[in-house]
Amino acid sequence: MQYNIAIKKQSNGYMVENEGTYFKIGEQEGRVLERLARQDRIEDIAADEKVSTGDIEQLIEECKKIGLLGKQKKKNHILFYRIPLFQADKLFEKLVGILCRNRVIIQLLLLLSLGTIGVGIILLGKNMKEIASHNMLAMDVKEYVFLYIAFLLTVCFHEFAHGTVCKYFGGKVGTLGFMLILFSPAMYCDISGIRMVENKKKQILASFAGIYINILFAAIATIIYVIYPGSVVAGYIWLSITTIISNLIPFVRLDGYWILSFATGITNLYKKSLGSVNKIFVRCSAQERFMAIYGGITYVFMIVAIISAGLSGMKAIQRVIQMFA
Repeated sequence: MQYNIAIKKQSNGYMVENEGTYFKIGEQEGRVLERLARQDRIEDIAADEKVSTGDIEQLIEECKKIGLLGKQKKKNHILFYRIPLFQADKLFEKLVGILCRNRVIIQLLLLLSLGTIGVGIILLGKNMKEIASHNMLAMDVKEYVFLYIAFLLTVCFHEFAHGTVCKYFGGKVGTLGFMLILFSPAMYCDISGIRMVENKKKQILASFAGIYINILFAAIATIIYVIYPGSVVAGYIWLSITTIISNLIPFVRLDGYWILSFATGITNLYKKSLGSVNKIFVRCSAQERFMAIYGGITYVFMIVAIISAGLSGMKAIQRVIQMFA
């Protein structure tokens, strides 16, 4: 039987990819799956690994149960619904190729962006009270539309930053598409392929790239506000700050989650942790304890998020009714 998986040897085991989902497995299991992927005979594998063919067949069944082998059953989450558009790896491969031909310009732009962020943070500190004094609810419809378009463009740059850095470091970029986060439209770029790059620093940088873009654009908006103050720019700054903070929250599969997952080296952290909550009050390893606590906090966060989204939605509907009444 042919198994359509990608498998790569790493320092402490093997990383396996099956239809965009990644699994970390041990040395012997990795060798077996590597040979199964090459369609070697089970009898030959069993003889070389000094195990029975029954052991190999049991391993295959267990891998199918957890989704490591066979067809993946993709499930959307009520708070995190994805709508894939296309495979974006080739797109980012071309983009990175263009950037690599202009390394000096890219380095200068990076230095300029760091300087801009520094200036923006200083100005934000000095003008925080004035920016906060603007009432976003008092804006008219045109201002809301302009703010929404500006922020939507920022989201696009955010996702392209993820994909570009992932591909630059040698990772495979998956699908690019739309998603609903707490029922709000956004974009996503699947960079889980960065797991095949055995370097935590590069993995974390690829996950942080989108947040960096938000910080940069917020800094630029702050500089613009100092020159041309207005409610739309102030609203954009506050939306950017809110987005940066929310992206860093590790209990929804956004940037903060991936940063935590890469930093701990735990693949499928979300799924594993939700299934480990029952271990909070039993004796277990430090990693299992961490996943149990993380899973418990995630469940609480999900409940709070659903209630908050419902209340916010009701307030938004009331506001729209008032605007057109």
